[in-house]
Amino acid sequence: SGASSAADARALHQRLFVMDMHLDSILFTMLYGTDFSQPHPPPQGAEYFFKPQADLPGLIEGGTDAVWL
Repeated sequence: SGASSAADARALHQRLFVMDMHLDSILFTMLYGTDFSQPHPPPQGAEYFFKPQADLPGLIEGGTDAVWL
């Protein structure tokens, strides 16, 4: 079932070492002045480029163990 698959995926995610291998958040912090340590919405005018970028609270909540900046 869908619920079982989601639970299996969460369990697998928790057991593995999860690394984001392409994170431009620091670049956007430099360009737009966002605070990487705080959750943040995309800066005005940069929504298209910034939307997929992460912040530290989101990475922690998502169970990310490491990032490549």
